[in-house]
Amino acid sequence: MKKRMYYEKALLFGVAIIVFGLFSCDKETEIEIEVDGEKPPIELDCSIFTEDVTLTSDPDRPVDYIVDCYIDFSRVTLTIEPGTVIEFTENGRINIERYFEDHTGAIIAKGTADQPIVFRGTKAVQGHWQGINIGTFNNVNELDYVIIRDAGSEPWSPSMVQGGLSIGSVNNGYGRVKLTNSQILNNRKYGLDITQTSSTLTEQHIISGNVFKDNETPVLAAIHTLHLLDPSNEFTGNTINEIRVDPMPNSTHPTLVDGTWHNHHVPYVFQSGVNINSKITIAPGAVLKFPVNSYLSTTDTQYGGTGGALIARGTAEEPIVFTGVEPIERLWSGIKIETHYPANEISHAIIEYTGINASDPEYVYNVKVGTSQYLKIHNVTFNHSNKSECAVWALYHDEWNYAIVDIDLSTIYVEEGHCVYRDY
Repeated sequence: MKKRMYYEKALLFGVAIIVFGLFSCDKETEIEIEVDGEKPPIELDCSIFTEDVTLTSDPDRPVDYIVDCYIDFSRVTLTIEPGTVIEFTENGRINIERYFEDHTGAIIAKGTADQPIVFRGTKAVQGHWQGINIGTFNNVNELDYVIIRDAGSEPWSPSMVQGGLSIGSVNNGYGRVKLTNSQILNNRKYGLDITQTSSTLTEQHIISGNVFKDNETPVLAAIHTLHLLDPSNEFTGNTINEIRVDPMPNSTHPTLVDGTWHNHHVPYVFQSGVNINSKITIAPGAVLKFPVNSYLSTTDTQYGGTGGALIARGTAEEPIVFTGVEPIERLWSGIKIETHYPANEISHAIIEYTGINASDPEYVYNVKVGTSQYLKIHNVTFNHSNKSECAVWALYHDEWNYAIVDIDLSTIYVEEGHCVYRDY
């Protein structure tokens, strides 16, 4: 266990005993008190990161290193041993940059349950230091049993976000990392930003077993990175306890790889419309919130994906909820099925506050199935939606070209004055 070290400002009294009297002399000075062999931290020189560096833990140092500068590097490896404690001043950060197409720069910080690696501010306040950015596609990037806290002082660039850990936020880095068994705590803006990673990433990027606590917002993601969030992550005590899905650069691209959007017991809050161009499964109990005039749509393979498919199977105990960011009738457009995948399904779900199309008020829907497309739908409740149109409606072109809707009308629940299904 690391011991506690402290500094104090002392008033020294030079005392001389004189016959019949006491003479004193006051002198104020800065001294270092060393207790039981405790040592002060080492101040890192950021100019040393031109070759591989290993940082080690010293049991006699409560804090191993102080960083008062930018640790920026691109073609070397930073290795940090278990138990190492690093504190950052307001001038500190770690930035692993991509060097043109060279992704050789890496960080390897593998702690243990008993000896986590700690990255924290010299003051335990949100936004004290900038944070960590991993901008390389190096498979060896790994953070295991680490603590990242007190970061998010400023964005990585004017158009980028800020927070504790950012993946690929500098120079289009498209970062990759294995983040496991770690704690992301007390960071300004976001605990983790994963908007800037590849939209075709399928492996070597793992986010599991982590705790996101006491941040302003735990995670900022793009629609093509939501599947990277394993259900073993925990989100608790954050000021805005949600997974924000933002239209940052590249996040408006459709999903291109198959994956599951898990139920993390906090909502996904989308900032724009969502295009699914791969097979996306939504787990029971998940809550998805959409802003004004937005939509959730399956699309074809024109962008190179596997083909859009929506499998949203909730349960009676844990329905999937598609709702608006505000409880306002006709806030968002609704769900569009525009692919012919034969297993598209919405079941045991709640769909609410839908039925608006600002660009064409006559062309509105709550759930729409396009020409020659397919959807199975049952056990769905529609609340606060557009009563001027049916809850579900299908398009057709002619007798050979029509939507196929497998619908159990007895299990579709709508408000009074709202029709259930209509062929167009």
